[in-house]
Amino acid sequence: MSLREDVDLLLRVPLFETVDPIRLEVLAFSAERISFSAGDTLVEAGVVQSAALLLMSGSAVMMAEGINGSPEIGRLDSGDVIGETALMTPGPAKITVRAASAGVYMKISHDLFERLLSEFPEIGDGMVRGARARLSGLADDLGKLATRFSARPPQSD
Repeated sequence: MSLREDVDLLLRVPLFETVDPIRLEVLAFSAERISFSAGDTLVEAGVVQSAALLLMSGSAVMMAEGINGSPEIGRLDSGDVIGETALMTPGPAKITVRAASAGVYMKISHDLFERLLSEFPEIGDGMVRGARARLSGLADDLGKLATRFSARPPQSD
């Protein structure tokens, strides 16, 4: 991918959608790209993560044993971010993520992210705007869900 394509992909990520594209060029240029094969473990539950992974190509599945008899709980495709909270605070992964197909991800380390925030504080400002919009949308969705469930008649045993 070209730098322009990398920035376009970052702009489609809710976390970065309101960040100045020029600052995203610096991020895209500085981040590491890692190729993976189908079946590779990208993130292991319980292992401390100190980077977010942006899928640039390929796909992955989020795994959790024992849920509805199937270990797969979600699919990730190009443009999806794995472990974005590790950008702010590294910590143990909550789920395992395995590659469903070959591809490439952009690894944005916590250290790189912190360095860019100190040099370009407006990156953080843009991310806060994006986070506010996402939280507002989530609150709306939760409100609709609460209304939907409160409208259901009680079920008897």
